[in-house]
Amino acid sequence: MKEQDMVQVDRITLEKIQFGIQQMMSKSLMDEMRYESREDIETRTFIKQLTFYLWGNKVNVEKYDTEKVYPATMWEELKRDFWPIWLRRMFPVRYSRDVTHHKEIHWHVCPHLNCKDDRKHLNFMMLNDTKLTVEDWKVHKGKIEGAIKDYLGQLSRVI
Repeated sequence: MKEQDMVQVDRITLEKIQFGIQQMMSKSLMDEMRYESREDIETRTFIKQLTFYLWGNKVNVEKYDTEKVYPATMWEELKRDFWPIWLRRMFPVRYSRDVTHHKEIHWHVCPHLNCKDDRKHLNFMMLNDTKLTVEDWKVHKGKIEGAIKDYLGQLSRVI
């Protein structure tokens, strides 16, 4: 390390910042939950894992392929980039391709389904009905505004 890379510090003040995670869960969900905590020796960190089940309905399954095409060898890449067109017509560039198959499963999951028999939740699960009534919108709007205010309050404390 060179002398100009060295930094001399007489005093520095650091701030301890608290982080937390909060999730609301029903009593019936908590009864079926499994909690696991372990220490990872390599990274010297703690790993905490929550496992639980929710009722859900599979809405649709999307299957698609992605294809990546590239020159087969380094020589083929040099031919593609630097040879004149007439020479490439005589000795065409060979390509390789990789095809990756993807499968996405979309679920409708409702954690409130096991709390009480509410018709709106069942309609959402069975009929894919996502229309909200005016009363529902007011409740959701209030929750969103409260979450935004909490988030901005946390940011102002950090800054």
